[in-house]
Amino acid sequence: MSNGNSEEMLAQLIKMVGSLQVEFKEMKERQIQSEVKSEERHEELLRTIHSIKADQDYIWQKAVRNEREIEKLKNK
Repeated sequence: MSNGNSEEMLAQLIKMVGSLQVEFKEMKERQIQSEVKSEERHEELLRTIHSIKADQDYIWQKAVRNEREIEKLKNK
C-alpha cells in the first residue's frame, strides 16, 4: 500500500467514526425524549386513575346514602 492510499483510508475511517458518533448522539437524544414522553404519559395515567377512583368512591357513598333513604321511606 502506498502512503497516500493509507492516508485516504485513515481519513475515511475518521469520517466514519465521526458519523457514527453523531448518529449515536442523535439516538441518545431521541431515547431521552422518548423517556420524558413516557414519564409524562405515566403521570397523566396516574392522575386519571386517581380521579376515577375518587369518582367511584363518591358514587358508592351516594348509592349507600340513597339506599338508606329508600329503606327509611319504606319503613314509614
